[in-house]
Amino acid sequence: MTKTEALVISKRLSHVIKADKNNHGKGYMVRSLYFDTLFDKDFEEKADGLLSRRKIRLRVYNGSSSVVKLELKQKEGNDQRKRSLILNEEEARRMISCDYDVLRAREEPLAKELYYYMKKHVYRPKVVVEYDREAYIALINDTRITFDKNLRATEADYDIFKEKLHLYPAAPSNEVTMEVKYNGFLMTYIKDVISQADREQVSNSKYMRSRCLSKHGRF
Repeated sequence: MTKTEALVISKRLSHVIKADKNNHGKGYMVRSLYFDTLFDKDFEEKADGLLSRRKIRLRVYNGSSSVVKLELKQKEGNDQRKRSLILNEEEARRMISCDYDVLRAREEPLAKELYYYMKKHVYRPKVVVEYDREAYIALINDTRITFDKNLRATEADYDIFKEKLHLYPAAPSNEVTMEVKYNGFLMTYIKDVISQADREQVSNSKYMRSRCLSKHGRF
């Protein structure tokens, strides 16, 4: 959808559900560093449409080190699962430098799983993806609706804590992606608002789109 359409829908949403407390009136910046194997196994599996695949990323918000998440997203057919660990800045910087021993030192099962998987398949940092997000939430059915815009990226600098990265656009400047997540079913009063977007459901992998330089626009 366009930025104008997103503005209209988000305004209407704000009257029926709460804005995320992190919006602060204008939204917030999401920055993720994606890892992949030497030969881009995760990218190729997504491009080939395999039903079983995964993504591994480090994520920060507004470039701050106060919250650093290491996330594993897995897809098995129609089922999706996301698990995460909270790291400190030192641990994250070690991972950016491909020192995954920091995970072996952690006690969480996910840390052990990621350590052995990333070492076995020789994972390396591949791209930093950044965009601006506005989010709305409802406690009923754990509903969360996000609007993401200004998608940009770099495949040359992996320092997610840097104040300003040199980024290239990875999507049209007027494009906004709306994502709707909920458990069970979506409440009718919310559905009525977002249905005004009149858009088809599409696959929109920010990681894939942000590899547009090294992959020569394959996705």
